[in-house]
Amino acid sequence: MHGEARSLISRLTELYLSPYTLIEIDLLIRSGILRVLNVEKFWQKLAQALRYHEIEVMPPKPEHHREAHRLREERGLTYFDSLHAAAAIVGGLTLVSYDEKVYRGVPRLRYRHPAEVGIGP
Repeated sequence: MHGEARSLISRLTELYLSPYTLIEIDLLIRSGILRVLNVEKFWQKLAQALRYHEIEVMPPKPEHHREAHRLREERGLTYFDSLHAAAAIVGGLTLVSYDEKVYRGVPRLRYRHPAEVGIGP
């Protein structure tokens, strides 16, 4: 997976990370689903990697929550899936994710599977 992420980063010119990804990761760590030996070092290294690869974390916006609510109501998306999709829709960006079943066909969402940008299975 690490190699696939590096390949994706090298193929795309502008990369943005949904701000809700950071919250989702934090909750996974706190719940024990994602095991991290040194949490402070993990966040420090993540920040360094984002800067190094010039990946910008999008700022959260109320419009994301409005759109995410609509997506949950109309499409049955989960909380975080709806927020990631909403951030892409509101930002006019393409969402790249392996969650094709979740995102393919969501109205107004520009979605691409990583294989469509030349990586992945």
